[in-house]
Formats: sequence, structure tokens, C-alpha cells
Amino acid sequence: MNALESLTTLRFPAVSPRSRLESFLSHFADVRAGEGVGVLLMALNLFLLLGAYYLLKTVREVLILTQGGAEVKSYSSAGQPLFCSSWCRSLAPLRRE
Repeated sequence: MNALESLTTLRFPAVSPRSRLESFLSHFADVRAGEGVGVLLMALNLFLLLGAYYLLKTVREVLILTQGGAEVKSYSSAGQPLFCSSWCRSLAPLRRE
């Protein structure tokens, strides 16, 4: 084999067979062999996070309205994105270049 043939010939690693779960999930997203359980855990994690958010959102609305009224609700709704963005920034590491 000469140098030109070695540059133009692509060799892919052997693909291990996918399980039934991974074959089913590959209809919805790019799921490769060995990733099925991880995909299901990520989906479960997302489901639990969104479920907890919606549950806490309704409880927060009731507590604010019973204790502070509509004015406090409007101020808390406006301040929540500011609090969340500053909290997320505090969790992210700073990049120093």
C-alpha cells in the first residue's frame, strides 16, 4: 500500500451490536451501543427536575398570594430570573485566559 492509499482509506472500528432498548431509542435520537441505560437515566433525571419545578411553582404561588398579596407576587416573579442567573454564575467556574 502506498502513501496515497493509506491517506484515502478510512477504517472504522467494529461496531458492537445494539440491544433492543438502544434500537428502540435510536428512533428518537442518535443512541449508540452501550448508551441505552445512560439515556434512560438522563430522561428520568429531566422528568424529575421538571416535575419538581412545576410542583414547587404551584406551592410558591399559593404561599406568596396568601402571605403577601399580588404586589409581592409580581415583584418576586420579576426578581426570580435575577436570582437564578446570579446563582448559576456562582456555580460556573471562571475562565482565565
